[in-house]
Amino acid sequence: MLCCLHPDCQNLPERNGFCSSCNRRKRKEETDALKPKKVYKIPKRSDKKIDDDKLYTKLRKQYLEEHPECEIKLFGCTYIATEIHHTESRGIRLNKVESWLSTCPECHKFLHDKLSAKEARDLGLKK
Repeated sequence: MLCCLHPDCQNLPERNGFCSSCNRRKRKEETDALKPKKVYKIPKRSDKKIDDDKLYTKLRKQYLEEHPECEIKLFGCTYIATEIHHTESRGIRLNKVESWLSTCPECHKFLHDKLSAKEARDLGLKK
């Protein structure tokens, strides 16, 4: 008994040796190969955003020099601060130093991955 030419298919073949579903899949692969690939372009940052990012980099470095120890001290803390946690959302408050806490990577990850928003608020780590 003849089977479809596709190696994993046991259906009866139609034209060109493939069953209807394998033939449809084969035609779709051929047409998809002819379509141009979509290229995602990163949008250009505004001059204001570029200036905000430069200021953030400067302020962040200065803040971490002034606060070298982790201010969060959660489970698995290494006590060496290398990151900034924003207690308020970053957006327009990105450079609001009053809402920053220096943190080690372990505490920062634990804070965002393990704690709920309510728990973070109760600990004063989120507003």
